[in-house]
Amino acid sequence: MAPSWAPGLAFVIDVVAIAILFAAWYALRPSLQISPIPKEGAALITSGIYRFIRHPMYIGVLLFGAGFVLTNINWVSIAIWAALVATLVCKARFEDSLLATKHTHAAAYQSSTARFFFKRGKDA
Repeated sequence: MAPSWAPGLAFVIDVVAIAILFAAWYALRPSLQISPIPKEGAALITSGIYRFIRHPMYIGVLLFGAGFVLTNINWVSIAIWAALVATLVCKARFEDSLLATKHTHAAAYQSSTARFFFKRGKDA
């Protein structure tokens, strides 16, 4: 059973997730696709929310998942969310490697921008 404050916090997290997803969609429109494989001929997007974080779409999905876990606290939802985190971390690393291969300035962008939330050394 979720604590009484969980639905309110989940709502706030969901609103933040929607804002992040919208900002990412808006900046990424010309290059948007579900696959982590870069779209043929698409530029590396480094503007908008992508100035601060490299994978805001993944952050939005993780935040929605966290909101769900908050209102459905049990071992199954926690395990599924943990699997989602692991999957998106791997997907982000794979995508970063593909972008670094395709765009000559991707390595500099990746070294100066956080992968997810905060810039922490080489593997942010």
